[in-house]
Amino acid sequence: MAKLYLLLTLLLLLGCQQEKIVSISGKTMGTTYSVKFWATGSSPEIKVAKQQIDQLLVSLNNEMSTYIPTSTLSKVNSNRSTDWITIPARLYYLLGEAQQIAKLTDGSFDVTVGPLVNLWGFGPDGKRQVPNKVQIQVAKRRVGFSKLSLRHDDEQNLHQIKKDHPRLYIDLSAMAKGYGVDLVSNLMSKLGAINHMVEIGGEVRTSGTKRGEPWKVAIESPSLQGTGRYSKVLALRDQAAATSGSYRNFFIVGDKSYSHTINPKSGRPVDHALISATVISKRCALADAYATALMVMGYKEAKKFVQLAGIKAYLIYQDGEKQIAGFVREL
Repeated sequence: MAKLYLLLTLLLLLGCQQEKIVSISGKTMGTTYSVKFWATGSSPEIKVAKQQIDQLLVSLNNEMSTYIPTSTLSKVNSNRSTDWITIPARLYYLLGEAQQIAKLTDGSFDVTVGPLVNLWGFGPDGKRQVPNKVQIQVAKRRVGFSKLSLRHDDEQNLHQIKKDHPRLYIDLSAMAKGYGVDLVSNLMSKLGAINHMVEIGGEVRTSGTKRGEPWKVAIESPSLQGTGRYSKVLALRDQAAATSGSYRNFFIVGDKSYSHTINPKSGRPVDHALISATVISKRCALADAYATALMVMGYKEAKKFVQLAGIKAYLIYQDGEKQIAGFVREL
C-alpha cells in the first residue's frame, strides 16, 4: 500500500512538472505575435507549433498584405479590370464579413477606404501629409463598400469579387490582424493546445483557461502609454478582444494632430472625444472591425450603436482634461 501511494505521488508530481505555460513569439504583419498555452502531455512540441504558426501567418500575409507588392490583395488592387476577379476562399470569406459589417455600421467600417488612408500617408508608401479638399474629393470617388461585389460559383467552386471602380483599393489592415489571431487560435486547438491565448499587435483571442482561471488581458490607458498603466483588466475565457485608438499612430502639423483612423464618409482623420474603443467578441476579426467602426463613429454614436447591436465594448473618451472610461455593455 505504501509503495502504491508513493508511486501515485510521483506520478502526480511528474504531471505537475509537465503542465506549464509555454510561450511562442515572432514577427508578422509589421508587428509581433505571441502565443501562450498550457502545456500538457497531449500538447504540441514548441518547435512544431512555432513552425506551423509561422507558415500560417506568412501565407496569410502573402494573401492580404498591402505592404507586399506580390500579395494577392496587392494584385487585386493594381488590377484595373471591372470584371469578376477570382480570389482565394480565405480572402473571399474575410471580405464577405467585412461587407456585412460595413452594412451594419452604415459604412463606418469600410475596407475600400484605402485611397484615403494612402492619401493621408498612412499606407504602405505614403508620406504623412494634409491633403487639400480637392484631393480628398477625388480620392472619395474611389471609396465606398457598395462599389465592391462578391459572388461564389458553387458548381466550379470559384470565389470572385468585382470592382465597380477600376481603381478601387482594398485595405484590410483594420481586420487582418484579428483574422490572423483567429486562424492561429484555431490551429492551436487542432494541435491539442486547448487552453491558450493568441495575440497579434495587441489583438487577442483566448481559449479555455490559464490554470483554471480566465486569461487576463489589459486595456492600455491612452494618456499613460508606455508607463505600464492600464485602464482595465479583462478576464476572458473563450473570447477575443481588440482595441482601436487615436493615440498611437498619428502625425502633427502645427498644433493639430491627425489620427490614422480615417472616416470613409468625410475622407478625413477622426476628430472627436473618443480616444479608445475595445470590443469583446467570440472572434477577433469581428472585434477588430467593430473597434475600428466605433472609433470612426465617435463616442455618442458608438454608444448608441453598441446598445442597439448588443456588442460588448469598453470606451474611453476625453471630457475636458479628464478621461472617462467604462463598459457600454458589461461582460
